[in-house]
Amino acid sequence: MKKIAFLIYVICLSVFAATAQNQTVNIPAKVKPFVEKGTKPIALETADLNGDNLKDFVLVLERESPTETDEMDYPKNQRPLIVLVSGKDNKLIVAKRNEKMVMCSQCGGIWGDPFAGISIGKNTFTVNHYGGSAWRWTADYKFNYSRIDKTWQLVRIEKTFYHNVRPMNETLKKTVLTPPKDFGKVDIADFDPGDYEEKVDNAASESVRPDDSVSLIETREEVFKGILKKKGDSAKFVVKAEEGYRMKASIIDTKTPDKEGPVMIGYVKSPNGEEEGNPGGLFFDEVLKESGDYKIVVKQNEAKSGASNIQFNLKVTLEKNATDDFEVLDVKALNQKIEKAAADNLAWVKAPFLLVAHIIKPFSETKSRTVKMVSPFVDVTESLTVMVIDDGYADDSVRGEKFVYELKLNKSGVWRVVSAKKAQVCWPNRGHQDYSTVPCS
Repeated sequence: MKKIAFLIYVICLSVFAATAQNQTVNIPAKVKPFVEKGTKPIALETADLNGDNLKDFVLVLERESPTETDEMDYPKNQRPLIVLVSGKDNKLIVAKRNEKMVMCSQCGGIWGDPFAGISIGKNTFTVNHYGGSAWRWTADYKFNYSRIDKTWQLVRIEKTFYHNVRPMNETLKKTVLTPPKDFGKVDIADFDPGDYEEKVDNAASESVRPDDSVSLIETREEVFKGILKKKGDSAKFVVKAEEGYRMKASIIDTKTPDKEGPVMIGYVKSPNGEEEGNPGGLFFDEVLKESGDYKIVVKQNEAKSGASNIQFNLKVTLEKNATDDFEVLDVKALNQKIEKAAADNLAWVKAPFLLVAHIIKPFSETKSRTVKMVSPFVDVTESLTVMVIDDGYADDSVRGEKFVYELKLNKSGVWRVVSAKKAQVCWPNRGHQDYSTVPCS
């Protein structure tokens, strides 16, 4: 019965969260002076919060241009929460303020904005959050007024994790922290949820994956739902994967109410910090060189589009024991061209970026070209791997090609091509959507 009650609570909370993300907050005249410059109100609730039978308020603001970001490039301290109390003259004053409790607008994983509103009552209020994709979670922080200390103190942290598709009784994990067992007196102004993450983890009897981090070691394929509400927004995902697997990431099923469709791009950042980005649909197709967390970012190409309310799916797949499906190219003719240019003292043979531009087909034949160079060492550059991705061919079947060149520097300072290979990707409905040697139809 408790599981059923919880499921009803989660469904109601998810509907409320979706509504809270889009509703307009009406601000009474007496509260307007507390809406700070450069912010907008996203929540306002009222009750007698300190037992004096006067109307008080909990106000949540959102900074429109936050200046700080965390390690995932999410905004920090984006949403201050302010407790306003009424004096005997019926004027409001700021009683307490917290900068860290309300999660940022991008911190909900695939769900989007995780802030699900404020639950309020006499002498108490709770800050609610809800987010996730396949794995859903809630995070609620409850505060009660202390008549002795004349402030609001933390009385409950409640977090839940569950899978949105699998049976609830198999995946539901609920963790509750309360004083004095789990923490002492915590003033609302001092509360930072990050200080209690370790306690929440330790309280759980078994580990649960966070919703924005999906392990494809188990599932092999995952489709995430994403939304970009306005120009400049980005959607972030984390995929756990192992070395040797081939990972493909594609932006599919893109929709927007704008007449002109968006131009989408995706980036994948590997555990060692290397980043690769290309236009969508298929924007990543590589055999992974290390195990760990791969951070994926999807956004618009702001130079080419400015659509709003973009809905999309991100499809990520892994293939075990993967090998590159490339056509090996003959490098003899390429090196003959380089040798002739070197004999003519042409400078491009000593600059790898220019060299690749001279040995590959002209850029005019493709819509976009991405060039990536990787050196095995930081301080010595005697060999390079150069990857060239062409996308948007003026061809009704082949969409683009990927070229990989292995270059080596000789004693004369001239770069030579050690090996070269290529693969192609087809337009939708004209064949395979990954890089392969299979012809397009």
